[in-house]
Amino acid sequence: MAIVGLPNAGKSTLLNRVLGEKVSITSRRPQTTRRRVAGILTRGDAQAVLVDTPGLLEPAYALQRALAGEIERSLEGVDLILLVRDLRRGADAEPGLPARLPAPALLVLSKADLVPPGRAAATAGEARAEGRWSDVHVVSAVTGEGVYRLTDAVLERLPAGAFLYDAEQLSDRPLRFLAAELVREALFHELGAEVPYACHVEVTAFEEHRPVPRVEAVIHVERESQKGIVIGRAGETLRRIGTAARAGIQELAGGQVFLQLRVKVRPNWRRRPADLRRFGYLT
Repeated sequence: MAIVGLPNAGKSTLLNRVLGEKVSITSRRPQTTRRRVAGILTRGDAQAVLVDTPGLLEPAYALQRALAGEIERSLEGVDLILLVRDLRRGADAEPGLPARLPAPALLVLSKADLVPPGRAAATAGEARAEGRWSDVHVVSAVTGEGVYRLTDAVLERLPAGAFLYDAEQLSDRPLRFLAAELVREALFHELGAEVPYACHVEVTAFEEHRPVPRVEAVIHVERESQKGIVIGRAGETLRRIGTAARAGIQELAGGQVFLQLRVKVRPNWRRRPADLRRFGYLT
């Protein structure tokens, strides 16, 4: 099942709320998610695999075209689609979304805690009148409003079949991948403006069998000026980024972790197909 929607519609926050655990990074800024992340929900004898995707947009350069391809691949062969739409945006069209969806779709009107109840109900009524959606749900991933009912609706609509993953597993992504994502999340929280969008985090060493697991990662930026911003005066900013990321990694790992971060300049990597292939955005 694919979760799609505009940037900052609340897709990742919703996934984390449904699972009750954090598997997808979040920030207040749009286009935080770059790679598909599957969250695995197991309840009793039912299991759903929910795939978080990058935000829908009109691609302007190579990285954004790669992200659009990631969304297209996530829609292939799914049994159900959750289209997440911020209630504050009304009935905006989602760029890049096929006019004919490849699977039944539930419309999820998110961020109900940020609009008056009457407006939420009116917007839901208008959406139901469109006749395009299998169902319409009003939710708040922050407060939990409507999320359990949405989860019930998802599980009811999925076809019967064997579990694809162990019942205890929460994501299809290994800890190495999630560690890189948590460093990227810290970049979004610690840095302003456009710098986090110019960053890619590459885990270069992951030694999880040590008494204290060791993670080494490189933060790639596009310009020398960005490198200085990420490092900060006397390395203070980079230390804060490392502290925040390490806390998240330790929570996932269930114990202490050593994290070492370095910053390197890789000019215009977002526009270079060779770099996008190296970093896994292109195959």
